[in-house]
Amino acid sequence: SLKGTVPIPYGLNQTFPFAYTRGEEEYQINWNGISCSITPKEPTTATQEAAHRMTISLNAVAEVIRAIDIVPHRRGFFKPNYTVVSTSPTPTSEDEVASLIISDRNLAPRIAIYTEAILGRDFRLYVPPGTATVFFQTTDKQSRIPMLLVNDGFGVNQVVYLLAKILRPGVETILIEEPEVHLHPTALRNLARQMCSIVREENKQIILTTHSELFVSSILTAVAEGAISPDEIRCYLCSKDGRTTTFQLQEVQPNGQIEDGLTSFIEAEVEDLRKLLQLQTEERR
Repeated sequence: SLKGTVPIPYGLNQTFPFAYTRGEEEYQINWNGISCSITPKEPTTATQEAAHRMTISLNAVAEVIRAIDIVPHRRGFFKPNYTVVSTSPTPTSEDEVASLIISDRNLAPRIAIYTEAILGRDFRLYVPPGTATVFFQTTDKQSRIPMLLVNDGFGVNQVVYLLAKILRPGVETILIEEPEVHLHPTALRNLARQMCSIVREENKQIILTTHSELFVSSILTAVAEGAISPDEIRCYLCSKDGRTTTFQLQEVQPNGQIEDGLTSFIEAEVEDLRKLLQLQTEERR
């Protein structure tokens, strides 16, 4: 086993050496507490290949962690233009995410495909000649009027940010908080369907929290339509009792029905509809 004593917080700035013997072969393992490198004491084609396989195996968990990204609740672009800045392993600031879009020649066009499907908007970058400044622009496909992204609706703005994170190369799992923020119901339904498409076509895993019954029902409709299978979805109903939060798995059926029928999730809306219908009935009398 690999063990080491480190201070907390730990900056991954220590290396722990270990000797490993496999048969007659000897290897040196250098481990920083998360990932490691392995070198054979006597390098040959066979020992180097074995060291490579062992390195991949020992670093598997770390690689899974590296492939996780997050879309925080505070997201979006609040400036008309950006320049490239250095980015952290988990970029979340607007300048960092803008740099991801600018630095990847394929990312902006891929974002544009989904913004058109979700919002009816084209998204593209504009760089004035002779400058390193990049403007983020959108164009409404119906009015054909271009504008700066920062001047467009914030629902559009945050979807561009969200898509940049989801479509980012090397990311396999994305954690999203409240994808429904500032979105028109039609756009939200489109977003749910496009997320199902991304999960299948881009081989991504999306983990999200939501308080939107419309978003959940749109996902269930996608299941009923065959856009995604029940085996590709896990729904959990979270309830809080005092200091205890319970996660209850809700089984999704091939026809889009879900265990308990979302009653507890949308009971407030159901109650409002019941009262509204009752008032309309009384007025007719």
